[in-house]
Amino acid sequence: MSMIAFTLPTIGHHSNGQNGCAFEGYESANGVCKPDSEVASLERSVNKRNGSFSTNYVRLGIQYRWMRLDDEDQRVDYRFGGGIDFERHLGIDPSDTLMSNYGKTRVRMSLNGAWRDVGYFGRIEARYGLGVIRDPNVGKRHRLELFLHPYNWGGAGIYARYYHGQDYYNISFTESISRFDVGVAFNDAKFLDFGIPQLGQ
Repeated sequence: MSMIAFTLPTIGHHSNGQNGCAFEGYESANGVCKPDSEVASLERSVNKRNGSFSTNYVRLGIQYRWMRLDDEDQRVDYRFGGGIDFERHLGIDPSDTLMSNYGKTRVRMSLNGAWRDVGYFGRIEARYGLGVIRDPNVGKRHRLELFLHPYNWGGAGIYARYYHGQDYYNISFTESISRFDVGVAFNDAKFLDFGIPQLGQ
């Protein structure tokens, strides 16, 4: 049995690589975006086609991991983590209301569980993530995932994911979405992550 706790400090930058003005009906002059009409100035709807998006953030967090690695019983791996993000600039004037719509402070929590040698599967993993977006209270983001890795698939498997909350795709953050998707996953981790036997072994 093993228990590990570690911190996850991060200073990061994220952008979408676009160079258009953030709002519809705005034009760039000498690198400064200004409305081309009074209506555009009042409405200021987000330019989702080529609007520039960027954010700098500081992330502080901690993760706790509990593992049972004995050879005789079913091996398990549990993880619990939490943290907070401080967003301090968008590719939009920070004084603008859209900065508040994005959320200046984000609290993150995660819970993961993995089990080896369960029925027909060499590895099963379940993950849940919760994000609370504040300043002001924009809302919550939920992510639920399930990974199934059958024996003798060489590390490959299938996954299902459900997501609900603020759109995570760059400048579409003003929208709330619900998504369900399935696909193929590959686990290349070995001992500590309970890697699956490869084909032919």
